[in-house]
Amino acid sequence: MTVTRRYGLVVGLLSGGTLIGAALMVPGRAVLAAPEVVFSGGGLPVGVFLLSLIVLFFEIFPVVVAAAGLFCFSLVVSPREIGPAGSGLLPGIPVILVVVVALGVVNGIWVGALAPLAESRLRQEEHRAITARNAMAEAEFLLGQGDDQGAEELLLLHRTLAGESEASSELLRRARSLRLAREEQRRVVGEPSLGEVRRFASASSLTAADLLARGRDYFEAGDFFSAHYFATRALEQSSFPREDARVLRAEALNAIERGALDRRGAEDRRFYQDKVTAYQAFLQGQAVPERALEAYYRFQDLQDRRPDDPDVRRFAPEVFRQVQEISFFVETARAYQTVPGRGDLVFLNRQDETVLEIIQVDHLVRIREGDFFYGLEVLRLDPARPEEPILHLRAPYGIALGDQLILRAVRRQGDYQDQAEARVPLFFYRGSPDDFEGALRLHHSVESIARFGGGPGAFHLLTLPELFGLPRILERLGQPQRFARAAALFRVLRMGGFFVLALAGISLGWCFRSRYLGRPPLAVLAMVPVLIWALWWAVALGRYLVGSVADLLAREVSFSTGLLLVAVGLAGAVLAVMTSLARQEVDL
Repeated sequence: MTVTRRYGLVVGLLSGGTLIGAALMVPGRAVLAAPEVVFSGGGLPVGVFLLSLIVLFFEIFPVVVAAAGLFCFSLVVSPREIGPAGSGLLPGIPVILVVVVALGVVNGIWVGALAPLAESRLRQEEHRAITARNAMAEAEFLLGQGDDQGAEELLLLHRTLAGESEASSELLRRARSLRLAREEQRRVVGEPSLGEVRRFASASSLTAADLLARGRDYFEAGDFFSAHYFATRALEQSSFPREDARVLRAEALNAIERGALDRRGAEDRRFYQDKVTAYQAFLQGQAVPERALEAYYRFQDLQDRRPDDPDVRRFAPEVFRQVQEISFFVETARAYQTVPGRGDLVFLNRQDETVLEIIQVDHLVRIREGDFFYGLEVLRLDPARPEEPILHLRAPYGIALGDQLILRAVRRQGDYQDQAEARVPLFFYRGSPDDFEGALRLHHSVESIARFGGGPGAFHLLTLPELFGLPRILERLGQPQRFARAAALFRVLRMGGFFVLALAGISLGWCFRSRYLGRPPLAVLAMVPVLIWALWWAVALGRYLVGSVADLLAREVSFSTGLLLVAVGLAGAVLAVMTSLARQEVDL
């Protein structure tokens, strides 16, 4: 058997043993936050197991290659297989050097690009398990409060995440029974026609004259609410006072008010008056967000009472659209809370002479429906008096709409008489909800926040190219650049250090082999496990020292200078090991 084959055999055996050991360790390391949720779904998912196995294996891979060189050239390879007496070691192992380079390239690709992706995926799985457990508990609470729709959404989310269980199936059956009973109490009517839906959606693209003409048509057709709405929009959009629009609005309003007197029954008059109040809240909601929320819940109440009312059918979709522009439903935010995203984000949102604003986010999810923020904390300071915050609040949910971060979350089902119960609260340390407009302006793109706002704790989830571009972006986000530079330098040192470790293992193994030429002593064979253990801790100590060096360089010199020094240091270390190999000779 050639030297190359012996080396490959040793690498394969050590790798196989490492995989077996890692496989025994994986179940205890994966998804520890909620084991009861994962195992109730049928065991540890195969994908998570394999990914955890690969991550753990590559953590030990440098030790495996170094140990392979050490044991192969000290215990397995015979000096006669290298060459004649007095010949050099290096000319006899050219193929092995190529193998070491190939293994180093594989390790470099893993450390530089694939490992961050794998770690991110495992974090997402851990978050998935936690969310599944919390969804089950919250669904049971909502069911007790009578919120069957919210409970059903959370239970379906739990089933998607953790699979079906007897407890979740029973709760889901109860939630659906309550929902069906509630729907039975409402008369189901058809959806409004396409023309009715589009009548308000197209209003923003019409001129004042077109709006007025549309309002007259609705007035003549007896649709006084729509006539009043379009006359109001014509007045708002016109660049000069329009008496004709003012007259039409007044006539439509008079017709609306007379409508209450035309109702004979007390219930009809009460319903009509509630409809007028809801419509007034809708108009005022274009300027006052709280009135828009009131309009939404009022029209929701009207739909429950008379879903076939034509005015309710026309305006309810527009009210819904208006609410979505200033807020979002907490049920929607909860449904996407488990989607993979970025966590532990901190960034400087705004900085000038008068205001310093810092935002912390526990979890950020980016999907087609929007960018959802979870667990927000906002601190707004006056740089001249930082000890007294201008604003300090916490919010469970947020969504980015354009350059606005909307923090006003509302429940899908609510009561217009008590909107505070329908809103998901903001927890203020300073100020009150009345002092807050419900939204913040984002001074950075969500893309930059998601990728580079994680701070030192999230740097290991970034690929090497992202780390190289990180210092410049962190400067704009108001985060210290030193930690990003240290993370990039440490990643480069890990990638280059693999070659030093692998070649040093071969050199050290041949040094041991030169002390005996026949069968290895029994004492040497007995020391093999100890040598593996010692090598493991030597590598761990080396990583600590490498991290300290990277942190020192990041603190004392610029990034480009530090990168140059790292490259020179790695080249010098590789050259020193190669020189050691070149001096080794075959002794028979």
